[in-house]
Amino acid sequence: MPRLSIVSVMAVVIVVAIDCLALRAIDSRNGLAGALHGIALGSLPMVNLLAVGLTLILQERRKSRPFLVGFEVFGMLALLLFIAGARVFPDAINSGLISVADTFADTSARLGLDYASTDIGSLVEEVCLVPVLLLLPQLSFALAGGWLTHKFMTARSASPDEAASSPEPLRLRPRSLLVLLILSAIPALAIEVILRETVDPRFARLEAGSTVVLDDESSTGFYVNVPNGSAVIPVGTRFQVVGDDAPSVIGPITKSRGRGPLGDLRAVRVTIIGGEWAGSPTMVYRCLLRAAH
Repeated sequence: MPRLSIVSVMAVVIVVAIDCLALRAIDSRNGLAGALHGIALGSLPMVNLLAVGLTLILQERRKSRPFLVGFEVFGMLALLLFIAGARVFPDAINSGLISVADTFADTSARLGLDYASTDIGSLVEEVCLVPVLLLLPQLSFALAGGWLTHKFMTARSASPDEAASSPEPLRLRPRSLLVLLILSAIPALAIEVILRETVDPRFARLEAGSTVVLDDESSTGFYVNVPNGSAVIPVGTRFQVVGDDAPSVIGPITKSRGRGPLGDLRAVRVTIIGGEWAGSPTMVYRCLLRAAH
């Protein structure tokens, strides 16, 4: 088994720190990241392993190159399958995460530790337990691919002298270390960009006097209070913002077909523009409004 140099250990620490920053960016959105949370937990560890494998290939480790090539190809395929599955079946990932959390809470309670209700327990669950469980299927597939590739691509076995020689320390060259850090930072930067482009606009404060539009793709209208009762305002109705100073309330959006995704349910004071109720003051959930272009 190869020995790790101090620089290699420091590189691992930096990579883990980058992943923690990415997860913290998701957690700071108060659950509004949706399926991105589960995708990040399951994909970041595999991305890091693929980055390490590619770095070792660039260092021309000829003895292990067939295995690494197979590991990279099958690992990338496993990663893409996981991301596609998480995108198509987000509820399955979320249900799995909830099951893991419940099992962890029950187990710790039976042992009299009750770690699940503490900050340390939550950290262990999110940073260690859940990523490992999501990583195992991908890693198993990648290792199997590496073993098969090594078996069919290796032309000769190691000589007796090579087998008796002690393994050299795994030292990352400066160029390889830079490649590893860049490859590990790309997913974290991509997550931050996705959050800023898709999540942040959904709960950013609206400026008074600005024009917004009722935007809810899963329904045809929304009930609002108007003078002398209530009315259904159709999707696409425009409003002028009067004030957006209420505290944020994160929760599921209740719809006619049941509960929808999480959103910011803070009430935004608006005035209806156009239509039967033009000029009427009312309030609309922030998550149902988008800026008019």
